Amino acid sequence: MPHHFVTQQREFEDIVEDVAAESRFGLDTEFETERSYFPKLALIQIAWRQQVALIDPLAVDCRPLRKVLQSEALAVIHAASQDLVVLTRACGCVPTKLFDPQLCASFLGYSQPGLSLLVKDFLGIQLDKGDQLANWSRRPLSTREQNYATADVVHLLELQEKIVAALRRKHREQWALEENEVLRCKSYGPTDPETAWWKIRGKGKVPRKNYGVAQAVFSWRETTAQERNRPIRSVLPDLPLQSIVQRPPLNRGQLDRVRGMDRRMHGDAEHILAAVQRGLRMEPEELRLPPEQPRDERRDEQLVALCLAWTGQVGDALELDKRILGTRDDVKTFLGNRPSRLDRGWRRELLGNSLQEIREGEVGVIYREGKLQLVKLGANS
Repeated sequence: MPHHFVTQQREFEDIVEDVAAESRFGLDTEFETERSYFPKLALIQIAWRQQVALIDPLAVDCRPLRKVLQSEALAVIHAASQDLVVLTRACGCVPTKLFDPQLCASFLGYSQPGLSLLVKDFLGIQLDKGDQLANWSRRPLSTREQNYATADVVHLLELQEKIVAALRRKHREQWALEENEVLRCKSYGPTDPETAWWKIRGKGKVPRKNYGVAQAVFSWRETTAQERNRPIRSVLPDLPLQSIVQRPPLNRGQLDRVRGMDRRMHGDAEHILAAVQRGLRMEPEELRLPPEQPRDERRDEQLVALCLAWTGQVGDALELDKRILGTRDDVKTFLGNRPSRLDRGWRRELLGNSLQEIREGEVGVIYREGKLQLVKLGANS
């Protein structure tokens, strides 16, 4: 399908008015993250009513796209999570309505399928994916690159129709709609600096007395990366960061001897030492601790294993991607009586109720005729 490469603000704003009046549109973005903290938007592709426009965000102000996103039009975006981050940064909002073909296909037996696979299976069209690693910030974009970008959106609306029809045949459309709304409503802003340390590797090896240092130094790195718009590991790599948390340096000499520190970081030495001191002085009420795993939950690994086996059985029977039905963390939090996805909506009906019966000892799990089955305890089996 022919496309328009848009570099003029007036033309872009005319397209915005046109698309905002539609009932649905396809959208994709190309961006770079290698040299910055925030993704650098390099291209926006929009498909609507047999038209495709490639918007050049290096030439136009993209904020008017907010009118489309906040309209009642359904946004069809494949593997939408990263695009939603980019849109939040560029336009300050996410779409009012969202349909993610990758997410919806997980209710049809697919496991995180790429767009090319879905287009081939549902539409019988083979996409050329040869330019996935193109430099999208380079101008001019070649004809091949523009054609690749067009292919990423040109089939989205037809694909959405086919997937919806398949979901309806299996009576799963409502499940998919619920999950798209959960995806749409997530937070797509930057990481909270004060909780960045929750992702530290080997957290169990960090002395509890150093939790404040971990919070403060991770927070400094995250805040600095955001302010400078640089990748966080270019501000302070993980190796020296973890070394600092394990054995906090108290002066410049000790900091210089930290494994992994090099001259590129010397300009931030005083800031790092100040963060260490902040962490050492941190009051208990200032400490942002990650959610703790209850002791009894850690102990009941056999129950977790049994419930995971049953979760797998349910997923196989329904041809559902197990990551969409219930992960190990979902099961563990549910069994620990903590808020879980398995408490709500379609998951509660399909899985949560039976897991609760297993947890409460009301039913047992047996293996019969090649599969797991639930039996009421005390009943003849």
